[in-house]
Formats: sequence, structure tokens, C-alpha cells
Amino acid sequence: MDPQIAVQLLAFREYPAIDAQTLVEFTGHERLFRGADGSFLLHMSSDGQPIAEERVIWLSVRAAISWLNEEPDEYGSLWEFAEVVPAVGGSTGALRIF
Repeated sequence: MDPQIAVQLLAFREYPAIDAQTLVEFTGHERLFRGADGSFLLHMSSDGQPIAEERVIWLSVRAAISWLNEEPDEYGSLWEFAEVVPAVGGSTGALRIF
């Protein structure tokens, strides 16, 4: 990995979902990054919801491997455990890592 790159995208996925409260369909997005120090960051966002929201959670190696091997019906399972971060520029899917 290039020492100037702070993170590397390892995997991403998009999946259809339904909001449990409003029953509105939306698209979930998840991206797994690996930091230069070996840490793992999962970034989650969604399209098609009235309020743009993004969430992040740091994962252990074991949790990252589990995430990679999740079945489609388990996608989005870490959403409730993640920290809410402000959406960049009101648009989802644009994570800024400093």
C-alpha cells in the first residue's frame, strides 16, 4: 500500500432495503476500508431517504471478515451500532477521511 494513501477500499456493496418506520424503499451502501495501520472502517449510507445520513464503525479483523462473509439477508446489520456522521455536502456516499 502506498504510504501516502491513508485508507484503501477493500469491498463495497449496495442492496435494496425498506425503512421499518415509514415502509419506504431505499438503497443501502456499505464500504469497507483498511487503514495504513491495519485498522478496518465500515462506512454506511443510503439513497432514497428524505434525510441523508451516514454512519461509520471501526471493526476488528474478525468483524471485518464476518462482514465480508455476510449473507444478503444480513446486509445492513451493523447500522444500529455505528456512529452517525454528518453527510458531506448533503450527498450520501461521499466520505471524507482526513
